[in-house]
Amino acid sequence: MRLSPGWCLMQSRLVTMGMAATPEGTWTRLPVCGAARPAALGPVQRVYRRLLGPRRTRAFFREVEHRAALR
Repeated sequence: MRLSPGWCLMQSRLVTMGMAATPEGTWTRLPVCGAARPAALGPVQRVYRRLLGPRRTRAFFREVEHRAALR
């Protein structure tokens, strides 16, 4: 894991995940990305992203908004 002000990169044998945060007006921009590392998992990842990606993205941001509201 590499953690620096404003961003974080995590990597294992199977997965790479990264996120960053930067202020934007009264909001915070929070890009997130992740990918399976083995090439053999690429087709599975593409199917997963197509079928569940939008739903998982909405669920992720609902959770972020919920946690931010608790602060």
